[in-house]
Amino acid sequence: MTEEAPRPAPSEPRPAPSAEPSLPTPEMLGIPSGRRRCVLAACWVGLGVVLVAAMAWANLRRLAGDGSLDALNLARLAALLAATLLVVQLALSARLGPLEKVFSLPALLRLHAITGATAATLAALHPIILFAPLGRGPTLSLSNWPILLGLAAWLAVVTVAATSIRRGFFELSFEGWRRIHQLTFVLVAAVGVHSMAIGDDLEGGWPRALWWGLLGAFALLFLWVKVAKPAILRARPWRVASAETVARDTVNVELESEGGSYLEHLPGQFAFLTFRGAAVPAEEHPFTISSRPGRPQRVSFTIKGIGDFTSQLPRVRPGDRATVEGPYGRFSHLLYAGGAEDLLFIAGGIGITPLLSMLRFMAAARTERTATLVWGNRTEGDIPFREEIEGLGERIPGFKVHHVLSEQEDWEGEKGFVTKEVLQRLLTAEELRRRVFLCGPPPMMDSVTKALTALGTPRNRVHTERFRL
Repeated sequence: MTEEAPRPAPSEPRPAPSAEPSLPTPEMLGIPSGRRRCVLAACWVGLGVVLVAAMAWANLRRLAGDGSLDALNLARLAALLAATLLVVQLALSARLGPLEKVFSLPALLRLHAITGATAATLAALHPIILFAPLGRGPTLSLSNWPILLGLAAWLAVVTVAATSIRRGFFELSFEGWRRIHQLTFVLVAAVGVHSMAIGDDLEGGWPRALWWGLLGAFALLFLWVKVAKPAILRARPWRVASAETVARDTVNVELESEGGSYLEHLPGQFAFLTFRGAAVPAEEHPFTISSRPGRPQRVSFTIKGIGDFTSQLPRVRPGDRATVEGPYGRFSHLLYAGGAEDLLFIAGGIGITPLLSMLRFMAAARTERTATLVWGNRTEGDIPFREEIEGLGERIPGFKVHHVLSEQEDWEGEKGFVTKEVLQRLLTAEELRRRVFLCGPPPMMDSVTKALTALGTPRNRVHTERFRL
């Protein structure tokens, strides 16, 4: 589930009018939008550029002395930039509120992947640039331990990069990949020691202070991510109130708060869920919150069994404990749609969950806007909460739902997939001009986005949810 970052709205969005004071707004949760979001984003990007540029200058300033950029300086430059990006990596993936509320976690993780690949490339080039002109490698001995440490760090960064980029090729499970990814923490420590022992461009002055500052920030972030935050989450547990099958291979898990925990969220956001019972592995996975906001001590996740972990969720039982971390994401109509703007929702299978949260919010808020839902599934047995969704017209004026089934021959409605032709038959010209929220399998979202664009829907009004760790 990731979010394709849409163009910021030209003005501050107006939240939907609410008949319930408890329903949250972006302002209540401190989520910026419009001009303020652009300013904050520019500040964060500027800070990152300054850090990388400063570390590059720490190496390039020696040019003032001899005016040449030889292999040694190039190798050092590649190593310093790689090390700096590795430190920045943790900040991008640490789920820090000030960053996440501006960029959204899916966007940060996409940048995390890009900077990780860049760091790995620079790290791989470092020994090649350094030793290729010599025609030989370094002397490997215990007395030359900084070189051995650097070699170990180099092997670790290549391993992490290769298993991240080609995880499918290595047939790694999510947890297996995650364990290998943890090498990054040891890697940065090794790089820090290696750089201080060998890097004479870090012997003193502001470059050394800056590098120590970056390593210190990395250490503090590590303690927060791996020690403090998990302890806080465990001290605020949730309990499974109910777990029931709502469609084929689909389970709805409702959690209730214990120990003062709460989760106030916008409709369409997601959270990281970890079950602490013996029925399923204690693995952390992201799931969309399908319940409506306004009930911070009770939250639901509707999950389809499509993988090794999710297929085990029918074993979850009431009374099991869980931890919930969130909310995250900017896939919400409250962030991109004006208070009276009508909406078009398009879902593929379990991609209904963020849209379901939005629809439940609209119904609870007695919103003045209306919505149309086009929902593709295989069969009627794959449709969760069908009666509830089709009954939303009683609380959302003018609400319509169109089911499109691909594998049920006796279905009397629209058959096949959600294509351009299907959308053209089902939707009016007015509905095609609405702001669109689209969620489903990536190939489906790609094809539907192209279809909408061909039918005249502006691309910057189509918001999609894409997430991948």
